[in-house]
Amino acid sequence: MVRIKRIIVATDFSLRAALAVRRAALLAAQHGAELHLLHVIDTFYLGMLRQLAPMEPIAEEQRLLRWAGSELARRAEQLRAEHGVDSQCHVATGHAHEEINRHAESLQADMIVIGAQGENFIREIFFGSTTMKSLFKGQRPTLAVRTKATEAYQQVLVPTNFSPSSHQALLMALKVAPKAAISLLHVCEMPSPENMRTAGIDESSIQAYRTKTLDDAQATMSGIIADCGVERDDVEIVVEFGYPPAVIKEKAQSFGADLLVIGKGGKAGHQEVLLSSVAKHVMYETEGDILLVDAGR
Repeated sequence: MVRIKRIIVATDFSLRAALAVRRAALLAAQHGAELHLLHVIDTFYLGMLRQLAPMEPIAEEQRLLRWAGSELARRAEQLRAEHGVDSQCHVATGHAHEEINRHAESLQADMIVIGAQGENFIREIFFGSTTMKSLFKGQRPTLAVRTKATEAYQQVLVPTNFSPSSHQALLMALKVAPKAAISLLHVCEMPSPENMRTAGIDESSIQAYRTKTLDDAQATMSGIIADCGVERDDVEIVVEFGYPPAVIKEKAQSFGADLLVIGKGGKAGHQEVLLSSVAKHVMYETEGDILLVDAGR
């Protein structure tokens, strides 16, 4: 299994971002990876600064850049003391999600780590969440952190719709949390038995259809696990009928999952839209950390 070599974590110095930095440092220590700290000074605030200090905007911007650099350096020292990891610090200006993804590509990062929500909640309501934009527009695996990291991930849930990106999600789960208990979940969507009966389908046909659907799903999932190069017993297979966001939420709670790993692209067309929709539902409705993985990674 190829290890994680380089992690970039974005921080706006908020409390939620501090959770992301802590998790990134723990992952870097676990994997022996490089850690890069990034702070982006958003052009929105630079515009405000130029209005507030029109006589000396350049001096104010330089002061802000120096402050951000020193703050990153201070936090890097804390991480060295607490986790024994060295960090490289980067300060950028621009749109946060664009700079996060640009730096990740430039550094060839194996993972982006970001707080599930920054400090500018009201602004994000109107202009769109930096986290959501980074998750869905970037192509690097992106981890949205909600919980305080105290140990390596213990229970990982990987929903799959059999798309290339959900295949990559399982590979990434195995890479990120090699010692965790991993469950591969597929949710089968089909008409309810009541609707099928109303349509005149008899009970034996309904049961046969459900059984075949379950058997086919389990066989496909066993193939995915084999393709990932692990033993069948290393990954639990779970197949359920229902509405995907609701089932994923219920299973995440019942399993005590501290990490969900989701592929963010479907097989084609409407399936890609569907999976993005499911991922967004999961982002808003579950409590654990979420790792989104692109098909190409």
